Amino acid sequence: MKKPAWKALIAVLACYVLQAPSALADPKIKEGTWEMTVAMQGLPIPIPPQKVTFCVDKKNYVPKNEQQEKDCKFVWNTVGNTVHWTMKCSDSGTEGKSQVTYNWDRMDGKQEIRMSGGQVMNSQIGGRWLATGCDQAQLKDK
Repeated sequence: MKKPAWKALIAVLACYVLQAPSALADPKIKEGTWEMTVAMQGLPIPIPPQKVTFCVDKKNYVPKNEQQEKDCKFVWNTVGNTVHWTMKCSDSGTEGKSQVTYNWDRMDGKQEIRMSGGQVMNSQIGGRWLATGCDQAQLKDK
């Protein structure tokens, strides 16, 4: 004897509901102070990798500095442990898109920044967790 269609539908929906908490859970990212190294690529003059520190918490997984916080608008989302974001800076006309994948206390990713003059700068991103909490003295660019 066949089950009514609505019973099959309820069974399928129950499977999705039971899986939803894991799909919607916060990414596995260690909160606190992080150090990020940005290696710029494709420039006519080689520039040494730049290191900056930033704070990560559940409200913000995007690595950014204090100046960017003031001048730029960020839109971000997470898929698993990967954070994708776009940046638009009104003062400079700079725009960018980036993504990093966190692996608990490590991160790696890539970034594409488009300057107002049309130049494009691509970067590789690497990073590591430094400490619990976010001491403002630690968050200065190195």
